[in-house]
Amino acid sequence: MAGLGADAVTVRAATDLSRHRVIDNPDWAGGMGSSFRAGVAAAAPEDHVLIALVDQPGLTAETVARMLASHQPGRVAAAAYRGPDGNLRRGHPLLLDSSLRAEAADTATGDAGARHFLQAHPELIDLVDCSDLSGGEDLDTPGQLHLLETTTRGQIRPIWRPTMDRILPPVGSIALTPARGPAARAAPWTGCATIA
Repeated sequence: MAGLGADAVTVRAATDLSRHRVIDNPDWAGGMGSSFRAGVAAAAPEDHVLIALVDQPGLTAETVARMLASHQPGRVAAAAYRGPDGNLRRGHPLLLDSSLRAEAADTATGDAGARHFLQAHPELIDLVDCSDLSGGEDLDTPGQLHLLETTTRGQIRPIWRPTMDRILPPVGSIALTPARGPAARAAPWTGCATIA
């Protein structure tokens, strides 16, 4: 399913959502937290929830498959990427166990999806090294547009478009909200994705 907020007509025109049930997020102005809550509320109670950034051009089906394979009951699998110091940094996507998603949704406010929940429960997080797949970058400023066309394993990636069909399996859901402010030029869509 896809959860749409402001300017839903434009999002539908720019993104192929034909494989997904579309829901509206009337609270889109409340930030990413409302998109996260809408996605969790719309998913079946027994579904685990994958949170992916729509503005993360390096996210691939291989990353999603690795997250699904790494999931442990009652835990959060979090993609992690090596920083300049060689240490792993938690990033996206995240896979929340179905038993944790209600509590995570209850803490989602403003532009924080699961952040407050994760900060309160670091003992539940399993880092999954995805450094070999991407750097985990997301687009927050116009200065990051160069991330849209980079080399991966010796091949040039085409300019990324806001479509989740490339990374989500047929059963899944997305919550998209148009970005606000200067970042909107670099990353026109923000949001999260959930996969059953």
